[in-house]
Amino acid sequence: MGWWSAYFLAKLLLYTGGYINFHVWWNLLFAVFTALPARNDRQRLTKNMIASVVSVVLLYHDSWLPPLGRVLAQTQNLADFSLPYWIELIGRLISLKVVLEVVLLLAIYALLKRKLRMSTFVFVGIGMVMVGPALIGRVQAVGKHDVTTSNVNAAVVNATMPDLRTLSAESLNRKVAEFYQQEQQRRIRFVPLADAGAAYDIVLLHVCSLSWDDLQQVSQVSQGGHSLLQRFDVVFNQFNSAASYSG
Repeated sequence: MGWWSAYFLAKLLLYTGGYINFHVWWNLLFAVFTALPARNDRQRLTKNMIASVVSVVLLYHDSWLPPLGRVLAQTQNLADFSLPYWIELIGRLISLKVVLEVVLLLAIYALLKRKLRMSTFVFVGIGMVMVGPALIGRVQAVGKHDVTTSNVNAAVVNATMPDLRTLSAESLNRKVAEFYQQEQQRRIRFVPLADAGAAYDIVLLHVCSLSWDDLQQVSQVSQGGHSLLQRFDVVFNQFNSAASYSG
């Protein structure tokens, strides 16, 4: 397997830290492929060329980045980003702490690979990821039993919550559906107007990426604020809204 062991160990480190996902069976299949011995230099070169492409595709698949098809559909929008903005995005995406951790792992790997068979640790690590959900399920079962029988406090209950990285898409969708069903039962009662016959409107003004700090910076808050804001009956001046970013 050679230096491909470092690739898998780095991914296992990132997965442990919650920085990426880890699709066990695809990674196991790729690990087996990289572990296959090459009979000659031509086979070794061909295998490494194939592995190089697969490693990038699999790493992207394991990442939390959007599907490649969605990225390709947004190519025009991405092309409009300026260079400083790309640098800012890369700074948000890549953590210096994670980079240093990976570099340290590679240094340790370079020292240990002379004495140890590192591919063994790779398959052990993948195996631990495979049995992880089952162990979590057992811990949950034991935790629930303890809660029922010994009246431990809520902190222990929270400790048995499942690892969200191990939940399937179906489980997440079911939890979202349950949340919506619960929220549909909520009702807000407004105090009736003094004049029930008066016509009125409720206008909710949401400006993307605009905060009160921004308005303060351009002097639109002090001395009564902007004339538009003065016309509102209720202004949430201790509240900032946020919207998902389409880019």
